[in-house]
Amino acid sequence: MSAQALDSVPEVQVGPTVTGLRVAQADGATPGRPLRIQVRLRLRPEVSPGAMESAAGRLPAVFAGSVLAGDHDLQLHLACRDAAEITASIAELHRCGAAECHVEVVLRGFLCPQPLDPALPHQHTP
Repeated sequence: MSAQALDSVPEVQVGPTVTGLRVAQADGATPGRPLRIQVRLRLRPEVSPGAMESAAGRLPAVFAGSVLAGDHDLQLHLACRDAAEITASIAELHRCGAAECHVEVVLRGFLCPQPLDPALPHQHTP
């Protein structure tokens, strides 16, 4: 996406820990929900991943997620109608127990042409 195209996209504040997000339309988006968003969450200590998983599952924009081990507790995938729905979804995640939300706009997705071969050793690139 060109810098000129990004300049025409509105800036949105999406919560206490994420500001200045530029929202762009994702390729292959769901009809009526053209914006694809990934949100990595750190939870408040008193909130369990299971409780947040249940809460996130009630949000209309959330269509998938993963419980993580590492720096973040969950990763959610959202399909949103507009910037207002992103803002509302992030606000609701904070209300339900997210201490931090790291929001990323999905510009385009892709599928790998061949399935992974379980016989191959796992390769990690640092």
